[in-house]
Amino acid sequence: METNWDLLIENHFDKKETLAMEMLVEMVEDLMNERKEELGEIAKKIIAILKAEKDEDGNVGSFPVFAPDATLKGKVTGKTITLDNTGTRQMRKSLLNNKLGSDDDFDVEIVKVGDGTTAKVSYQGGQPFSLVLKRGTVKDSIANIGNFAEGVAAYALAERVIQYKSGYDKNKTGDLGYPQAAPKDISIDDIKNLSIEIEWDTIEEKGDKRTLKKKRFELDDGDFLELTIGLDNVTWKDLDDIDKWSLAQSTVASAVKFANSKFSTGFIDSSMDGIDRKKKKDGDVIYVTADGVSDQEGTTADINIQMKTADGNYIHNLQTGKISLKTRNTKQLGQAGKKKKDSVKKFVKFFSDLYDYHLTPQELNDFKTLPREDLFGQTGYFSTLFDSVINRVENKSTPKKESFIRRLSRFVVDTAGGPDITLIKLLDDDYVVYDLAKEIVEDFDIKLEKELTKSGIPYLYTYIVGRQGTELAGTELQLVIMRPRRDADGFRFYVEQGKDYNAFYKYERDQVKKEKEEAEQKPLTNPPQ
Repeated sequence: METNWDLLIENHFDKKETLAMEMLVEMVEDLMNERKEELGEIAKKIIAILKAEKDEDGNVGSFPVFAPDATLKGKVTGKTITLDNTGTRQMRKSLLNNKLGSDDDFDVEIVKVGDGTTAKVSYQGGQPFSLVLKRGTVKDSIANIGNFAEGVAAYALAERVIQYKSGYDKNKTGDLGYPQAAPKDISIDDIKNLSIEIEWDTIEEKGDKRTLKKKRFELDDGDFLELTIGLDNVTWKDLDDIDKWSLAQSTVASAVKFANSKFSTGFIDSSMDGIDRKKKKDGDVIYVTADGVSDQEGTTADINIQMKTADGNYIHNLQTGKISLKTRNTKQLGQAGKKKKDSVKKFVKFFSDLYDYHLTPQELNDFKTLPREDLFGQTGYFSTLFDSVINRVENKSTPKKESFIRRLSRFVVDTAGGPDITLIKLLDDDYVVYDLAKEIVEDFDIKLEKELTKSGIPYLYTYIVGRQGTELAGTELQLVIMRPRRDADGFRFYVEQGKDYNAFYKYERDQVKKEKEEAEQKPLTNPPQ
């Protein structure tokens, strides 16, 4: 049976032309089918990436972690792949930018957001196609886990203060009024109840998308607690919905664990002086502030904890009271690009701050001016630069002014917001405080390695190797990863945590604690006579 194509060709062309046209049509159809098959294979790769909870190194990616129910919706065409069950708009955006976008083989640019999220995608630098993500049957999630963590942590710290100073006997004075038994740790249910029962003193709308709320509590011992939380309205909706807390159980548990830690209770202890009726002064005021909506020029702190004493003096928790809070999925330490001037400065500082490597005028000019593809590949700019850094670090003849570990410790707190801000990361029912800039156990040497992917993306891995005579002698810990990636018509450059990053900081804290304990146990060289 003749097709419409056959009839059209016979009616308008002679036999010779008909044969040529049939061959052309067949070629076009073959190319279209070939493209469909190619995109079908690419679709399988994309689904595998979106479904994976962890990357090939076992690291958890940026939020949302993964889309376990992602599936192909309809048929792949020669131009479009449509996937279903990829979640809310925020989830789809994060899946494209942070999950698929962090894969070296894919370039991703979101071009449309609506019922579905559409991105212009290319695989290994090939012909672009449209990738459409649909919500499907995915249940609700926390819209912004970072902002949600700030609110939960503020509630946890506030509840810890309230309970820690409860039960004061007002018939007594000073610290004699506090119960003899040590305060019990707070629980997740305790902070849930606080969030449900709290009646805010003031609720201030910051534009049409953000809200600031404040509450002043009078505590049992005559002191006061002022709780301030400022968040975007979407996060407030999640925070006010207790049922949604189950979607972030590990974050909530980590916040509670930090609130129960010595970092919090040690600070509260400084205010445990009770009531002194002779002085007739107002009590101390403890401030717990998580304000992400007001104009706070000069700081990027997520939470601020401090106390104003009855005498008018201020006492800060964790040195300055400023805390930068990170969730367990945070992997990125720094990011730079090419277009913005401050981004170029960041790129230069990555190497000077971490490796004491200063780009030459030629290297800086090449970074700014070379075409994108000249930056990638075996002989590209980034690969050559990494070789120079390795050669400089491992063959440096002059003594290093600072160890890499000290440089890294300062780099970590600086990228968190500044040297006066303490960086705290919430893990699975645990936390890490990155405050080792002053107390570091020098048990390691530095080692750098470069690796090139099939797509021409170079990776620079920084390891520290345990020195002989130490607990980790010969053990390699991967601390930092540097890598560029193609992005639309430009590129991005990332500094990220290595797979052993958190384990290293825990080891360092344990070693510092161990050394202090050993020093305290040693007998005095010249005991008093």
